[in-house]
Amino acid sequence: MAVFKKLSQLIPFTKSELAVISFLLISAATGTLLRSTETADLKPLPARPVYSESEKLFLKALNSPEADSEPESKQVSKAPAAKLAPGEKIDINQAGIADLIKLPGIGGVLAKKILEFRENIGYFRSIQDLLKVKGIGNSKFDKIKDYIYIKN
Repeated sequence: MAVFKKLSQLIPFTKSELAVISFLLISAATGTLLRSTETADLKPLPARPVYSESEKLFLKALNSPEADSEPESKQVSKAPAAKLAPGEKIDINQAGIADLIKLPGIGGVLAKKILEFRENIGYFRSIQDLLKVKGIGNSKFDKIKDYIYIKN
């Protein structure tokens, strides 16, 4: 209220006239603010996103059937693996992915790592060399050591 008293001394309006003018100014400012936020929310969204040429090429390549498939040499079978018969052993220097997957605890990814490791070193000299393959620790080795051998 002290503000109205000071304003009435500076401006030749009565206290009630200043209150009405203040109310009108505040109402006008509030209405303008509400109107601007109301219309800002009603902007229509684009029907489809706009992509640059490079983005279109990327999306086309991403959605192509070739993007989902790996080269045949890199594909790993998703079918359930057959298990080894009792007493059957696998020569780890001759085994392929299908043979290695038969080993307990060895899946497609680990079988692929074993083959890559074998290709890098030439051949396994002992079955303990499998411990050098990333993903094969002592517990996994203990599970498979009775099912593998190295042919001389």
